[in-house]
Amino acid sequence: MNIPRLLGDHLKSDDIIELLEHLEADVIYDFDRLHEGEPDCYRVSAHSAGIELLFDDSQTLETIFLRVLPSSNFQPFDFGDSDIHVLLTIEDAQKFALRNHLPVTNGHATFDGVARNWIKLDFASHTAHYKYIDGHLNMVTLGRSLGSL
Repeated sequence: MNIPRLLGDHLKSDDIIELLEHLEADVIYDFDRLHEGEPDCYRVSAHSAGIELLFDDSQTLETIFLRVLPSSNFQPFDFGDSDIHVLLTIEDAQKFALRNHLPVTNGHATFDGVARNWIKLDFASHTAHYKYIDGHLNMVTLGRSLGSL
């Protein structure tokens, strides 16, 4: 499955509808309840499939979260049929980026007391953000690249 190709698709596109039916997932409309000026969004959380989709206020798919390890009631995503590169370490990601002449950004952050290292690879059509906890790949986040907007 060409998952990055879905980025930029409309919520009601045939490919997205087919994916939602396959996942047996519901779309949750999340609006600015607190009147903070936040844009509305639409979220699909398929816990058993390890995937979460985030659509913007115009119902365009902006972000795809793929779980590698079980967390927050999500099972791992099955990368077997996908075209996502599973880069198990930051070193693997850096080597992959170098071989493929991809721009890279990386860093370190601590949230809720958990240290996370990350690396983002900029492909022509999308970005892939790899998050590592204790040296283990934890999640892959796909986003639209600036060139695809």
